[in-house]
Amino acid sequence: MSYSNITTSSFDLDWTSNASSWEIEMGPIGYGQSTGVSTVLNVTNNSATISLGTCDSVDVYIRALCGASGSPWVGPITVGTLCEYDLHLRDLFVDINTCGDTATAVEAVIENRGLYEVSNFPIVTAISGGLSATLSTTYTDTLSVGEIDTVSMGTFNSSAGATDVDIVGYSSLTSDQYAINDSVFYQDVGYISLVPKVASNDTICSTDAFGVLHAEPIDGHTYGWYASPNDTVATATGDSFVVANPGQLTWYLGHEEPSYYLQTNLAPNNGFASNGSGIAFSITPAESTRITEFDLTTYATVGSSVTVWVSYLANTTLTTANWNSANWVHVDTVTATYTGNWTNFVLNKPFTIPGGVTSSLRIQTSEGVRYRTGANFGTIWAQNNDLIIYKGLSFPSLTGTAVETRNFTGRIHYKSGGKCSDTLVPVSVEYYQDTAIANFTSSIAVDGKTVFFDATGSFGDIFRWDFGDGTFGTGDTITHVFADSADVYQVCLDVIESVCMTSDSKCDTLATTVGLEESSLVSNVKLYPNPSQGNFNLSFTTAIESDYQIEIVDITGRTVNLNTGETKYGENQVRFDADLPDGLYMVKIIVEGDISTSRLVIRS
Repeated sequence: MSYSNITTSSFDLDWTSNASSWEIEMGPIGYGQSTGVSTVLNVTNNSATISLGTCDSVDVYIRALCGASGSPWVGPITVGTLCEYDLHLRDLFVDINTCGDTATAVEAVIENRGLYEVSNFPIVTAISGGLSATLSTTYTDTLSVGEIDTVSMGTFNSSAGATDVDIVGYSSLTSDQYAINDSVFYQDVGYISLVPKVASNDTICSTDAFGVLHAEPIDGHTYGWYASPNDTVATATGDSFVVANPGQLTWYLGHEEPSYYLQTNLAPNNGFASNGSGIAFSITPAESTRITEFDLTTYATVGSSVTVWVSYLANTTLTTANWNSANWVHVDTVTATYTGNWTNFVLNKPFTIPGGVTSSLRIQTSEGVRYRTGANFGTIWAQNNDLIIYKGLSFPSLTGTAVETRNFTGRIHYKSGGKCSDTLVPVSVEYYQDTAIANFTSSIAVDGKTVFFDATGSFGDIFRWDFGDGTFGTGDTITHVFADSADVYQVCLDVIESVCMTSDSKCDTLATTVGLEESSLVSNVKLYPNPSQGNFNLSFTTAIESDYQIEIVDITGRTVNLNTGETKYGENQVRFDADLPDGLYMVKIIVEGDISTSRLVIRS
């Protein structure tokens, strides 16, 4: 089945068959047969002219009508009629998923698929998401029928880095009859900032054993952590770095050379199990490439130790004659614990293979090597844009006989393309400076026993109260009701700051005023000065002449000073020179069994 004579409204369909009648089925591209959206034609000639609308495209099937059900269907072939005007945006050339740049260039590739030349049409590239920019130009030249041209759209700044970037290019020919091919887009692409980005600076307590520094993770990108801004070799690599405490708390974050790998067929079907056996093959990098790791499959048991020897023959293609020559250079020996198929072996001494020429690698292990048998020694086995690996050979030992064709099964890890920048950014673990502070104020209600406590001037997140009367509470503010009598209490607040688990306490004395009334025999009680340093006067009035007893009681209820004498009718004065510690005291005047109580504050 074939087609010809395509116009804007039809095409000719031709086929070869011994039958005399046929059935043609056609529908939109990808429609699938027996879905109810197709058109069926019955014809008796082995050719037909199919009519379509301008720029329409269809999938076509055909079968011969012979017997009860007809022959099997043949097809589909996809056919489209011509457009008078059809400007096709073939491609959009822009670097993506790479290092940012102050001038990331964009080029659009356009093609005139219509029947007439076109000119003076706009082309736009819209960048959105993690970056925002619009590049537009008007194509003022004349694009002939069938002509392809590349148009410079300009540049945008991606140097700050971004993720989730969408890039859409589109052409806008006013008379375009087939708009479905007018755009090209890239979704969720990213750019690496020229300045390494710090995700967070860890804050630790002085008692913590370590802190963690974090970089902003980027898929496929490697960061390095440097001990000083002048270092050229990273102490560690990765998105995060654990630093000991005490120890160096400021480190420097930088970009590492991008890491890639080329993976071959990973299903070995044969191998040599002897110590020292290995595989050799040729390799061609597009540019100078540093080899850093291998993923290998051996005959080792999981958990056992495997030693790998890597040798290199520079600028030389592997042959069946030179695989064990004296020209090979041993570049590294690596020992690792075997984890199963494709165990990763990181080189202690990465080495660089020159670009644009073919060299050879030879890998031996202490536990044998698994490979895949094949044919056509020296032909391409695996490749990407950076490397080509060729079909090679294997051997039981360097003094044994090589067998070809035997193919490497695993991955070669390498670095290529250079760092995004050499900038190093300081990153520090910081100490959590805030420690718990306990502080509170109190105010007594008019009933003399209800007290409001306010500890919002403290620092911490756990508050525990001891009201001195056998009851307790929590919270940075709290109201407590004391007993229905005048008394002195020692109120204590414990504050805990739970990040670093520091704590602080404050205690203060509180005297409730319930019952602080003058007795029927003692009135006009005055204490002055109050507060005092211990030297104060006490005056009171009595209506009788009798013996008196004056007690000074501390907050624990212990009498710390006692004065006795005889009252006279009217005003009485008593001078005190008391050597008392700072604090709150109760002064009790006892006459004929009646008690009058007042508060005294000693403050030196």
